[in-house]
Amino acid sequence: MVSTIKGKGIANLRGDKDDLRIELKASEEKANEQAFDLYFRVGEIQDELLEHVKTRNSEPAVQAFLMDHVNHLLEDLRTRVNLTETQRKLLEPKLHARSETTYLNIIASLLKIISGESTLSNIPPEHVDQATLINHLTETYIKCPGISKSNLEKVFPRAKRSMLETT
Repeated sequence: MVSTIKGKGIANLRGDKDDLRIELKASEEKANEQAFDLYFRVGEIQDELLEHVKTRNSEPAVQAFLMDHVNHLLEDLRTRVNLTETQRKLLEPKLHARSETTYLNIIASLLKIISGESTLSNIPPEHVDQATLINHLTETYIKCPGISKSNLEKVFPRAKRSMLETT
């Protein structure tokens, strides 16, 4: 690192340790900010690439190349960005353990219906609406955390919106 303190001999630098520490700290902070910006910009480029592949009618070979090689290189670059511990914590999704259990229980109960392990599987799909599904789940999994009528009535619409946003 090149210091902005110029023209001073070694003897004079000993007295300027604090100035050098301040300068070094400022340089580290700037580098950390640039790394964080790079991390997000590469993520944006990946999103743009995926959107491009989805919306364009490119040749399958071009799509495969973009997904297998270019996207892989971007992901590799993104993982090599040197983020601070604080920055990494900011990027971690915060899902409370209770919420995770709720979502996992809902998914497991729906998987049982899909796989035919439930009495609801015997009803033709056109006769099963959201209210019927919620009633079945709350009756069948009455002791299961997160599977209550009020919770499912909140979670299902959010899940539908989430799917619409990602497709």
